[in-house]
Amino acid sequence: ANTSAKKDEPAFARAVELAREAGLEIKEMDKGVLNNLCANRPHQGLVLACEELDAEPLKELPKAAAPTDVWLALDEVTDPQNLGAMLRSAYFLGAAGVVVSKKNSARLSPVVSKASAGALEIMPVHAVGNMPVMLHNAATNGWRVVAADVTPDSQPLAEVPAGSAPTVIVMGSEGRGLRTMVKRACTHTAVISGAGFGAEKSKSDLVDSLNVSVTAGIFLSHFLQIISA
Repeated sequence: ANTSAKKDEPAFARAVELAREAGLEIKEMDKGVLNNLCANRPHQGLVLACEELDAEPLKELPKAAAPTDVWLALDEVTDPQNLGAMLRSAYFLGAAGVVVSKKNSARLSPVVSKASAGALEIMPVHAVGNMPVMLHNAATNGWRVVAADVTPDSQPLAEVPAGSAPTVIVMGSEGRGLRTMVKRACTHTAVISGAGFGAEKSKSDLVDSLNVSVTAGIFLSHFLQIISA
């Protein structure tokens, strides 16, 4: 820690107090040392040395408690900023859980934690070895499995009713999208209709899609509106 005067002194003091209560060793260092410890990323005078979090293993989704239950499944999302942003949205909007692919996913790093605004630290993230099998079993057990994907058969998201069935929202990676076997395991496919959708599609020729984390936030908001309303 660096205890020089700060504008956010009350928050800083509270963080130090919590560290003492937890029995952590506190060392005072100059700003240059803290900069080196966090590779010159912003630190507000506090750096915590800790192990990375591990995703909790998961084979199958738990039985849905209510038709409003929503899980977020992330198929090989490798960008830590996107992963963190989606965890933030999932926690804020009230998703029941998040599951990622065990392989080819961003590790639960400090970058993910910061992008999640701390959501990574307070909500469990699960990892599954075989995403297609897990989704297929979820559909068999009554879950509606909705892929966010642009296909000729995709429904506009606004036309997919929220709260009518427990739902798994499935998102793919930023560039490649969903793997073929993951798509086949889904029961529905939905797309967000932009301003240039349909007859006026030419308006959106230059920007014809959304970032995956933004898309996830819109899907989560749609399916969780029954809870948040």
